[in-house]
Amino acid sequence: MDYPGTASHDRSLVRVLLVHNAYQFSGGEDRAVEADRALLAARGHETKLYLRTYGEVANRKGLARLGLAADVVWSRSSYRELRHLIRAWRPNVAHFHNIFPLVSPSAYDACHAEGVPVVQTLHNYRLLCAAGTLLRDGRICELCVGRIPWPAVRYSCYRGSRPQSIVMAASIGGHAALGTWTTKVDARTSPLHKAECGRHGRAGRLCRSAVCHLRRPLVAREGDHDAVTGLGRSDRDPAQDSRRRSPSIVNTRAGRPRDAPC
Repeated sequence: MDYPGTASHDRSLVRVLLVHNAYQFSGGEDRAVEADRALLAARGHETKLYLRTYGEVANRKGLARLGLAADVVWSRSSYRELRHLIRAWRPNVAHFHNIFPLVSPSAYDACHAEGVPVVQTLHNYRLLCAAGTLLRDGRICELCVGRIPWPAVRYSCYRGSRPQSIVMAASIGGHAALGTWTTKVDARTSPLHKAECGRHGRAGRLCRSAVCHLRRPLVAREGDHDAVTGLGRSDRDPAQDSRRRSPSIVNTRAGRPRDAPC
Protein backbone atom coordinates (compact mmCIF):
# COMPACT_ATOMS: atom_id res chain seq x y z
CA MET A 1 0.00 0.00 0.00
CA ASP A 2 1.11 3.54 -0.73
CA TYR A 3 1.00 5.66 2.41
CA PRO A 4 3.48 8.51 1.83
CA GLY A 5 2.41 11.97 3.00
CA THR A 6 3.56 15.53 2.97
CA ALA A 7 4.55 17.46 6.05
CA SER A 8 2.51 20.27 7.58
CA HIS A 9 2.14 21.54 11.13
CA ASP A 10 -0.23 24.50 10.60
CA ARG A 11 -3.45 23.78 12.47
CA SER A 12 -5.43 25.82 9.94
CA LEU A 13 -4.53 23.25 7.29
CA VAL A 14 -6.21 19.87 6.88
CA ARG A 15 -5.20 16.27 6.45
CA VAL A 16 -6.77 14.69 3.38
CA LEU A 17 -6.85 10.94 2.88
CA LEU A 18 -7.13 10.14 -0.83
CA VAL A 19 -8.67 6.75 -1.65
CA HIS A 20 -8.39 5.28 -5.14
CA ASN A 21 -8.38 1.99 -7.04
CA ALA A 22 -5.99 2.49 -9.97
CA TYR A 23 -7.13 1.31 -13.38
CA GLN A 24 -5.53 -1.51 -15.32
CA PHE A 25 -4.40 1.02 -17.91
CA SER A 26 -3.56 4.41 -16.46
CA GLY A 27 -5.82 7.20 -17.68
CA GLY A 28 -7.46 10.50 -16.85
CA GLU A 29 -8.90 9.47 -13.50
CA ASP A 30 -5.54 8.23 -12.24
CA ARG A 31 -3.98 11.50 -13.39
CA ALA A 32 -6.76 13.47 -11.67
CA VAL A 33 -5.85 11.82 -8.36
CA GLU A 34 -2.20 12.74 -8.84
CA ALA A 35 -3.14 16.31 -9.77
CA ASP A 36 -5.43 16.67 -6.74
CA ARG A 37 -2.69 15.45 -4.44
CA ALA A 38 -0.12 17.78 -5.97
CA LEU A 39 -2.48 20.75 -5.66
CA LEU A 40 -3.25 20.00 -2.01
CA ALA A 41 0.44 19.59 -1.20
CA ALA A 42 1.25 22.85 -2.97
CA ARG A 43 -1.24 24.61 -0.68
CA GLY A 44 0.43 23.11 2.39
CA HIS A 45 -2.16 20.44 3.21
CA GLU A 46 -1.06 16.99 4.33
CA THR A 47 -2.08 14.10 2.12
CA LYS A 48 -1.87 10.33 2.19
CA LEU A 49 -2.93 7.98 -0.57
CA TYR A 50 -4.61 4.64 0.04
CA LEU A 51 -4.15 2.89 -3.30
CA ARG A 52 -5.30 -0.50 -4.58
CA THR A 53 -4.14 -1.72 -7.98
CA TYR A 54 -5.10 -4.26 -10.63
CA GLY A 55 -1.80 -5.97 -10.01
CA GLU A 56 -3.34 -7.36 -6.83
CA VAL A 57 -6.01 -9.06 -8.95
CA ALA A 58 -3.45 -10.62 -11.28
CA ASN A 59 -1.47 -11.95 -8.31
CA ARG A 60 -4.44 -13.82 -6.88
CA LYS A 61 -4.47 -17.54 -7.61
CA GLY A 62 -6.93 -20.37 -6.98
CA LEU A 63 -9.40 -19.83 -4.14
CA ALA A 64 -7.99 -16.37 -3.45
CA ARG A 65 -9.09 -15.30 -6.92
CA LEU A 66 -12.59 -16.62 -6.26
CA GLY A 67 -12.74 -14.35 -3.23
CA LEU A 68 -12.43 -11.35 -5.53
CA ALA A 69 -16.18 -11.44 -6.18
CA ALA A 70 -16.89 -10.89 -2.49
CA ASP A 71 -14.30 -8.11 -2.33
CA VAL A 72 -16.04 -6.17 -5.10
CA VAL A 73 -19.20 -6.07 -2.97
CA TRP A 74 -17.50 -5.50 0.41
CA SER A 75 -13.75 -5.85 0.91
CA ARG A 76 -12.64 -6.93 4.37
CA SER A 77 -9.02 -6.10 3.60
CA SER A 78 -9.81 -2.52 2.53
CA TYR A 79 -11.98 -2.04 5.61
CA ARG A 80 -9.27 -3.35 7.94
CA GLU A 81 -6.39 -1.47 6.31
CA LEU A 82 -8.24 1.84 6.16
CA ARG A 83 -9.30 1.70 9.80
CA HIS A 84 -5.70 1.02 10.77
CA LEU A 85 -4.44 3.90 8.62
CA ILE A 86 -7.07 6.32 9.94
CA ARG A 87 -6.31 5.48 13.56
CA ALA A 88 -2.61 6.04 12.97
CA TRP A 89 -2.87 9.26 10.96
CA ARG A 90 -6.25 10.85 11.90
CA PRO A 91 -7.24 12.61 8.64
CA ASN A 92 -9.83 15.40 8.64
CA VAL A 93 -11.58 14.12 5.51
CA ALA A 94 -11.40 11.22 3.06
CA HIS A 95 -11.65 12.01 -0.65
CA PHE A 96 -12.65 9.01 -2.76
CA HIS A 97 -12.20 8.48 -6.48
CA ASN A 98 -12.58 5.02 -8.07
CA ILE A 99 -13.57 2.29 -5.60
CA PHE A 100 -13.87 -0.72 -7.93
CA PRO A 101 -12.94 -3.49 -7.84
CA LEU A 102 -10.79 -3.76 -4.70
CA VAL A 103 -11.42 -0.70 -2.54
CA SER A 104 -15.17 -1.38 -2.54
CA PRO A 105 -17.91 0.39 -0.54
CA SER A 106 -16.48 -1.14 2.64
CA ALA A 107 -14.06 1.78 2.63
CA TYR A 108 -16.98 4.14 3.35
CA ASP A 109 -17.84 2.04 6.40
CA ALA A 110 -14.24 2.20 7.61
CA CYS A 111 -14.27 6.00 7.45
CA HIS A 112 -17.62 6.30 9.19
CA ALA A 113 -16.55 3.88 11.91
CA GLU A 114 -13.62 6.21 12.65
CA GLY A 115 -15.66 9.43 12.35
CA VAL A 116 -14.05 10.65 9.11
CA PRO A 117 -16.36 12.42 6.61
CA VAL A 118 -16.43 11.04 3.07
CA VAL A 119 -16.30 13.01 -0.18
CA GLN A 120 -16.82 11.01 -3.38
CA THR A 121 -15.84 12.39 -6.78
CA LEU A 122 -17.71 10.68 -9.62
CA HIS A 123 -15.63 10.59 -12.78
CA ASN A 124 -18.02 8.32 -14.66
CA TYR A 125 -21.45 6.65 -14.37
CA ARG A 126 -20.25 3.55 -12.51
CA LEU A 127 -22.85 3.86 -9.74
CA LEU A 128 -25.57 3.63 -12.40
CA CYS A 129 -23.96 1.52 -15.10
CA ALA A 130 -21.69 -1.53 -14.88
CA ALA A 131 -19.70 -0.30 -17.86
CA GLY A 132 -19.51 3.19 -16.39
CA THR A 133 -20.34 4.84 -19.72
CA LEU A 134 -24.14 4.58 -20.24
CA LEU A 135 -23.25 3.23 -23.69
CA ARG A 136 -23.84 -0.15 -25.32
CA ASP A 137 -23.23 -1.26 -28.90
CA GLY A 138 -22.48 2.27 -30.01
CA ARG A 139 -25.64 3.82 -28.56
CA ILE A 140 -26.69 5.48 -25.34
CA CYS A 141 -28.14 2.89 -22.97
CA GLU A 142 -29.95 3.61 -19.69
CA LEU A 143 -31.61 0.22 -19.12
CA CYS A 144 -30.07 -0.12 -15.66
CA VAL A 145 -30.76 3.42 -14.44
CA GLY A 146 -33.24 3.48 -11.56
CA ARG A 147 -33.64 -0.29 -11.41
CA ILE A 148 -31.82 -3.49 -10.48
CA PRO A 149 -29.00 -3.58 -13.07
CA TRP A 150 -29.64 -7.05 -14.44
CA PRO A 151 -29.61 -5.86 -18.08
CA ALA A 152 -25.87 -5.42 -17.52
CA VAL A 153 -25.69 -9.17 -16.90
CA ARG A 154 -27.79 -9.99 -19.94
CA TYR A 155 -25.51 -7.98 -22.22
CA SER A 156 -22.23 -8.72 -20.39
CA CYS A 157 -21.58 -5.01 -20.06
CA TYR A 158 -18.60 -5.19 -17.69
CA ARG A 159 -15.48 -6.07 -19.70
CA GLY A 160 -17.58 -8.27 -22.00
CA SER A 161 -17.79 -10.90 -19.27
CA ARG A 162 -21.08 -12.23 -17.90
CA PRO A 163 -19.57 -13.56 -14.64
CA GLN A 164 -17.83 -10.24 -13.97
CA SER A 165 -21.01 -8.36 -14.92
CA ILE A 166 -22.96 -10.42 -12.37
CA VAL A 167 -20.54 -9.35 -9.62
CA MET A 168 -20.57 -5.69 -10.64
CA ALA A 169 -24.36 -5.62 -10.98
CA ALA A 170 -24.74 -7.24 -7.55
CA SER A 171 -22.49 -4.61 -5.98
CA ILE A 172 -24.08 -1.62 -7.72
CA GLY A 173 -27.66 -2.82 -7.27
CA GLY A 174 -27.16 -4.13 -3.74
CA HIS A 175 -25.61 -0.94 -2.43
CA ALA A 176 -28.19 1.20 -4.21
CA ALA A 177 -30.92 -0.77 -2.41
CA LEU A 178 -29.09 -0.37 0.91
CA GLY A 179 -28.75 3.38 0.36
CA THR A 180 -24.96 3.24 0.48
CA TRP A 181 -24.44 5.94 -2.14
CA THR A 182 -26.62 8.41 -0.21
CA THR A 183 -26.17 7.49 3.47
CA LYS A 184 -22.48 6.55 3.58
CA VAL A 185 -21.21 9.47 1.47
CA ASP A 186 -21.29 12.92 3.03
CA ALA A 187 -20.64 14.94 -0.14
CA ARG A 188 -20.36 14.19 -3.84
CA THR A 189 -18.57 16.11 -6.56
CA SER A 190 -18.47 15.40 -10.26
CA PRO A 191 -16.97 16.92 -13.40
CA LEU A 192 -19.88 15.36 -15.31
CA HIS A 193 -22.77 17.60 -16.28
CA LYS A 194 -24.81 18.20 -13.13
CA ALA A 195 -28.11 18.20 -15.05
CA GLU A 196 -27.38 14.74 -16.41
CA CYS A 197 -26.31 13.40 -13.02
CA GLY A 198 -29.49 14.81 -11.49
CA ARG A 199 -31.69 12.77 -13.80
CA HIS A 200 -30.41 9.58 -12.23
CA GLY A 201 -31.63 9.54 -8.66
CA ARG A 202 -31.02 11.29 -5.38
CA ALA A 203 -27.29 10.56 -5.30
CA GLY A 204 -26.91 12.36 -8.62
CA ARG A 205 -29.04 15.32 -7.58
CA LEU A 206 -26.90 15.82 -4.48
CA CYS A 207 -23.73 16.15 -6.57
CA ARG A 208 -21.82 19.38 -6.54
CA SER A 209 -20.10 20.52 -9.70
CA ALA A 210 -16.35 20.07 -9.89
CA VAL A 211 -13.77 20.88 -12.51
CA CYS A 212 -10.43 19.32 -13.31
CA HIS A 213 -7.39 21.53 -12.99
CA LEU A 214 -4.30 21.70 -15.14
CA ARG A 215 -0.82 22.02 -13.65
CA ARG A 216 0.18 24.30 -16.54
CA PRO A 217 -2.06 26.82 -18.35
CA LEU A 218 -3.01 26.22 -21.95
CA VAL A 219 -1.53 28.76 -24.34
CA ALA A 220 -3.14 29.63 -27.65
CA ARG A 221 -1.07 28.92 -30.74
CA GLU A 222 -0.67 31.57 -33.37
CA GLY A 223 -2.57 30.99 -36.60
CA ASP A 224 -5.87 31.35 -38.38
CA HIS A 225 -7.41 28.13 -37.04
CA ASP A 226 -8.75 27.32 -33.62
CA ALA A 227 -6.63 24.91 -31.60
CA VAL A 228 -8.41 22.47 -29.31
CA THR A 229 -7.35 19.90 -26.77
CA GLY A 230 -9.67 17.01 -25.98
CA LEU A 231 -9.67 15.79 -22.38
CA GLY A 232 -11.10 12.31 -21.93
CA ARG A 233 -10.54 8.57 -21.99
CA SER A 234 -9.61 6.92 -25.24
CA ASP A 235 -12.21 4.30 -26.09
CA ARG A 236 -12.77 1.90 -28.97
CA ASP A 237 -16.45 2.76 -29.02
CA PRO A 238 -16.98 5.65 -31.50
CA ALA A 239 -20.15 6.63 -29.65
CA GLN A 240 -18.02 7.28 -26.58
CA ASP A 241 -16.00 9.75 -28.63
CA SER A 242 -19.07 11.57 -29.92
CA ARG A 243 -20.71 11.61 -26.51
CA ARG A 244 -17.75 13.25 -24.81
CA ARG A 245 -16.71 15.54 -27.67
CA SER A 246 -18.75 18.57 -26.71
CA PRO A 247 -18.14 18.76 -22.94
CA SER A 248 -14.50 17.71 -23.25
CA ILE A 249 -13.23 20.24 -25.75
CA VAL A 250 -11.13 23.09 -24.43
CA ASN A 251 -10.96 26.28 -26.47
CA THR A 252 -7.38 27.53 -26.32
CA ARG A 253 -7.78 30.52 -28.62
CA ALA A 254 -8.39 32.91 -25.74
CA GLY A 255 -5.80 31.15 -23.62
CA ARG A 256 -8.43 30.24 -20.99
CA PRO A 257 -9.57 26.60 -20.79
CA ARG A 258 -13.27 25.91 -20.43
CA ASP A 259 -14.50 23.55 -17.69
CA ALA A 260 -14.11 19.97 -18.87
CA PRO A 261 -14.70 16.52 -17.31
CA CYS A 262 -11.84 14.24 -16.39
